Amino acid sequence: MRRVHGENIIHGGTLTTFYHILDFIHLMLLLYLTHMPSCSCKKKARHDNLVDIEKKYQLLQEKEKLQAHRKQSVVDFVKQRDGDAMRCIHSSRLHELASQDILNPEFSVTGGVAAVALTAADSGSVKVTVHGSELDSSAAMMLTGVICVDFVQESSDIRDISLFWSTTASVQ
Repeated sequence: MRRVHGENIIHGGTLTTFYHILDFIHLMLLLYLTHMPSCSCKKKARHDNLVDIEKKYQLLQEKEKLQAHRKQSVVDFVKQRDGDAMRCIHSSRLHELASQDILNPEFSVTGGVAAVALTAADSGSVKVTVHGSELDSSAAMMLTGVICVDFVQESSDIRDISLFWSTTASVQ
């Protein structure tokens, strides 16, 4: 067996010395120990990022659900019949406001749920058409206007209403 620059040659093949193996193990261990923390930090950062995105998504879903419920609540509120109106203070107020200008008001939403406009300040509005009779005569008339609704914060419960007339038309 002859020795050539730190290598042992046995029967025509090479055998890496023990020191070379230790150097290789030491190098791999250092590489692993320096790489591992950065991978762990990256994984944790990615996990935290995904958790934040999921929370934002959940909040967005809750907000959209609340908005859809509020829109439906406004439409249902406007469509209530006279018998139902006496059960709700806001419905009776709406009929009281409308009765100052028209007899036997019957409300309908112009455009359905899609026509309800919501604001960020817990309020919304919808265009309505009201059919009924003129106050001084029994001639049929139609009014159009806007009902504005204020909601209880973070809820679809109605806190207050307002009614604004935009046009008056007598129906012949």
